[in-house]
Amino acid sequence: IIRSLFAIIFCVYSMNAVALELDERLAIIIDLYNLQSGKECLSDLQPFSKKLVKLGEELFNSTGLSGDGDTSCSTCHLENLQFSDGLPVAVGVAGVGEGIARFENGEGVIVARNAFSLRGRGHQGYENYFWDGRIQVQDGRRITPFGVDVDPKFDSLLAIAAILPILARDEFLGHLGLFGQNKMLDTINDEHYQDRYTTASEVVRQILESPQNDDQKVLAAAIELTGIDISDVDLAYIGNAIASFITSEISCFESPWLQYLSGNRDAIGNAAKRGAILFYDKGRCGGCHSGPLLSDFSFHSIATPQGEFGVSPFRRDLGRSESTLDAQDRFLFRTPSLVKVSETAPYGHNGAFKTLEEVVAYHLNPVNF
Repeated sequence: IIRSLFAIIFCVYSMNAVALELDERLAIIIDLYNLQSGKECLSDLQPFSKKLVKLGEELFNSTGLSGDGDTSCSTCHLENLQFSDGLPVAVGVAGVGEGIARFENGEGVIVARNAFSLRGRGHQGYENYFWDGRIQVQDGRRITPFGVDVDPKFDSLLAIAAILPILARDEFLGHLGLFGQNKMLDTINDEHYQDRYTTASEVVRQILESPQNDDQKVLAAAIELTGIDISDVDLAYIGNAIASFITSEISCFESPWLQYLSGNRDAIGNAAKRGAILFYDKGRCGGCHSGPLLSDFSFHSIATPQGEFGVSPFRRDLGRSESTLDAQDRFLFRTPSLVKVSETAPYGHNGAFKTLEEVVAYHLNPVNF
């Protein structure tokens, strides 16, 4: 019995010693990387309107503004998947169902990039949006497909990003067929981006002033509840509402790691502590996955394999150069945030990696992938 007691005491002592050693090593890393607590992630948000949160939720979940009445923001950003869709690349207009069902149905239009999670997208750290950074702030100016003279009524960069899918043919405007195309597709699709904002605002007002289905009627009623006349609605108002919902309701959360950074040394176990040391030390993951959202929001190439679909010619995806038109930006993609990353598989701009293990293995030796 005495031997057993000594063995137990020794094991407990050893475990505590290991934990203490890990905490000491992590303390050095936290100091070197100037890692912040969860408070910054939860509080440092882009401007948003509390009165528009409810309307934003209605807009996010409604198909009322899609050309064929079959697509909403929530189509590709599902709450149970941390507001991603679980697919390698998204399926837009004409698709049926959720997740893998949209592929199996075979009718939907492929949107040739992975639908990223919306978790924490309203954080101030986001100085650009989308895999290629087509919406960004540079030297204090908002750079967008609409040019730099974008409507100042947008409350935030996220609000501008929120309306881009509404103007995209394969995501919202509708299926391009030989006959019977819808009004939004016919009116907006051939416009230059600088003109789409004005044209789309007019079409949206017409839809809401004369709603043709229940979804559109619900949206019109929700907009009236915010106190604005529908004749004054434009895409900036729509974008501000959707962004307010995302910022308020799909925010960061105080993960165990952020709790640890706030001083709770028991928030994560020894295995996670070893993982954190590898992440910031030998693995050097923290070089790009930095800050409270674990992203530097810069653009890098890790030579992700080209997939079956791509936004560029010959089914390739040239990445950031599609936005900047600079050959030096070919195959660069923005570093993704790792908030809730374990729940947002598959990974990569084209969903090339099925698991996090595959991502790590590829970083170690891409030749064997």
